[in-house]
Amino acid sequence: MRSFNKYEKKLKDYLEDSEGTFVDLQYCAKLREKSKEFKRQKSLKLYKVINTTKNVDIKKVEDLIASGADVNCRFRDDITLYMLAAINRQVEVLEVLKRSGADVLAKNMYGQDALMLANLMKNTVDFETKKKYLPVLRTLQSHGLGITKEFDNAGISRDDYYLGNTDPYTKAYLNNIKYYLLADKDFEFTK
Repeated sequence: MRSFNKYEKKLKDYLEDSEGTFVDLQYCAKLREKSKEFKRQKSLKLYKVINTTKNVDIKKVEDLIASGADVNCRFRDDITLYMLAAINRQVEVLEVLKRSGADVLAKNMYGQDALMLANLMKNTVDFETKKKYLPVLRTLQSHGLGITKEFDNAGISRDDYYLGNTDPYTKAYLNNIKYYLLADKDFEFTK
């Protein structure tokens, strides 16, 4: 069931109350704009919660989603909250996002999905950290990623990501990922 933020609800109520009478289009446009900004702010808070710590407060994530955060919002390079949770090894967040309607098959502007990004990160860390990505990879696969053979925009397959055969693109991809792991960066929405 879709939840409405306070501005969407106000607009819905206004339109229902004014059925058959004059509708103030400027008022409706203003409410839609406020609703959009409200969603952006909630989505930004959710982004910061997911990105600031490895041990995310799941209740806080659920509350932000319930209060209007867009689980499918996209940031710079079309990265999604789902991809960010995969990069940060947050299995519980991945589950909450999927239950909340996140597009688990979404790809960023480079054609990478969450499974490719998690494998990319897994192959660039030490052995102990590498083991910590296994539950993430299993969760992503249980959500339907990895069933079909997919390629990113450079022609690198999911299998290559799994095996670590992403050179010479690894450094460029990692630089883009590091951008998201810096909490003090300005955020850019693409949708």
